[in-house]
Amino acid sequence: MTVKYIITKGNNSGVVKRVVDSRPWWVELPPTSLGYNFLWQPTSHGIRFDSISEPGVRQAVNHFEFHRELSKKSNMFVNLAEFAEVYLIRLHIMGVAKRRERVRFPSSDLLRRGRGHAHT
Repeated sequence: MTVKYIITKGNNSGVVKRVVDSRPWWVELPPTSLGYNFLWQPTSHGIRFDSISEPGVRQAVNHFEFHRELSKKSNMFVNLAEFAEVYLIRLHIMGVAKRRERVRFPSSDLLRRGRGHAHT
């Protein structure tokens, strides 16, 4: 089976290219091609995540959809704070977190007003 790939400069592309070049059944495509099986690029710009998840389409990329929710520090802070707040409340309800009062997280409303909401 032939695997078609695109690797653009940046994000350790040299290392990835050496590994891929050691596999003779992998064939490089021009950067503008759409029929790839594997795409490696420094940003997620131009990646159609909706088409990657279609049945019968075998494509892999080096980015996650909505990765900015974790990779941008302000978004990561908001998301982790919201997760921790919900998670600790659930643990408290289940009787697991006896010391929730000691752990204080900023309220989600304050985070949304001060730092911008993560889902925008």
